[in-house]
Amino acid sequence: MREVCYLLGASGHVLWSDAGSSPTALADSRARWQAMWLLRDRLAEIAHSHPLGPLAFSDEDETTMAAVTAALGRAPRFSVIAPGGMLTRIGRGCLFMVSSHIARDCRVGNHVVLANGAALGGHVEMGDFAIVGGLAGVHQYVRIGESALCAAGAMVSMDVPPFCTVAGDRARLHGLNLVGLRRRGFSSATISGIKRAYRLLFQGSGPRRLAIVVAQERLGHLPEVKRLVDFLAASRRGVCR
Repeated sequence: MREVCYLLGASGHVLWSDAGSSPTALADSRARWQAMWLLRDRLAEIAHSHPLGPLAFSDEDETTMAAVTAALGRAPRFSVIAPGGMLTRIGRGCLFMVSSHIARDCRVGNHVVLANGAALGGHVEMGDFAIVGGLAGVHQYVRIGESALCAAGAMVSMDVPPFCTVAGDRARLHGLNLVGLRRRGFSSATISGIKRAYRLLFQGSGPRRLAIVVAQERLGHLPEVKRLVDFLAASRRGVCR
C-alpha cells in the first residue's frame, strides 16, 4: 500500500491528490506544499493515509500541521485515512481525554469534547461543540448534533438532537444544554427560540412529523432552529426522546 494525500475543499470534493511510496504520514514534498499554497483560498481539509502505521497522527504530522497552519494563517482540518479507504475526520480545537476512543470512519466536528473513557462506535457523526461525558458509549452510526451533551455513563443508541442533553441507559432527553449554549455566546433571543422549538418538537402530544412542520413554519427563520429541524428530518435511526 502507498501513502496518499488529498487536499479537499469545503464540500469534501478533491482539489488535488497524489500518492507516494513512503509509509510515513504527510510528506513535506515540494509538490504538496506548492499545491497547498496555490489552493490556499479553497483548502479546507488535508487527508492522508498511514498504510503501514497506526491510525493516528505521528510527531512528523504534528510538526507538519503546525507549519501548514502558520503558512496559511488558519488551521485547516486534518484527517487520517485508514487502510481500506475509510476516512475518520477530526475537527479543530477538540479535547480527547484519557482512554477516550474514536472508532473507524467517524466524523467529528470542531471543539468537540470526549471525557475520560468515552467511546464512539464506527461511523458516528458529532457536530461542533458536542460533548460526550465520561464512560459514555455511543452506538455505531449514531449522530450527535451540535452543542449536544451526552451525560457521563450514557448509553446512546439513537440520534441526539442539537442543543439537547441526554442521559441514562438507553439515553433519553433531559432538556436543553443551556450552559453550553451560553458558553457559545448564543443570545437570549436565540435561546428563547430554541426553547420554544424544543417544546413544540419534544413535549407535544402529536406525531413528530407534524411537530417538525409546525416548528419550521413558526420558528424556521432562526438558523439554529432550522438546523435542529433539519437534523430531526434527516434521522434514520430515530431520535432520543
